[in-house]
Amino acid sequence: MDSEGEPRTVRLRVDLSYDGSAFSGWAAQPGRRTVEDVLAAALGRVLRLPSAPKLTVAGRTDAGVHARGQVVHLDVPAAAWSGAGGRAVARLAGVLPADLRVRAAGPVPDEFDARFSALWRRYAYRVCDDEAAADPLRRHETLWYFRRLDLVP
Repeated sequence: MDSEGEPRTVRLRVDLSYDGSAFSGWAAQPGRRTVEDVLAAALGRVLRLPSAPKLTVAGRTDAGVHARGQVVHLDVPAAAWSGAGGRAVARLAGVLPADLRVRAAGPVPDEFDARFSALWRRYAYRVCDDEAAADPLRRHETLWYFRRLDLVP
């Protein structure tokens, strides 16, 4: 408890990766499968919270967009974290679907903000306009365009 009798909270940073092919983007949407909803439900379950936690993300993604190093923060009761602690990532792996993985999770200073503390972001866009070069193993991360692109400015 803090000095005013409120339960102490801890701010957590969660690093995750996901294949966005089957997600309707990051942000929660009624009746849609989103990264935010799936992750929040898993965190609520693993940390034994009464409801899904509120997540703050470094940057929202659209439907079909993948992420390798997405960062999220959330505030949870200190007791919830101490109960899960060092096993949280392994426990999350047991409840999350194969297309969403938490790579790391742990306490950070209260001043940390996933959105505003980011020092840089990197994006990659893959476009293929050649049917013969289309790699079926990269079909979920490449935009296949049916006409030749004009790359001359």
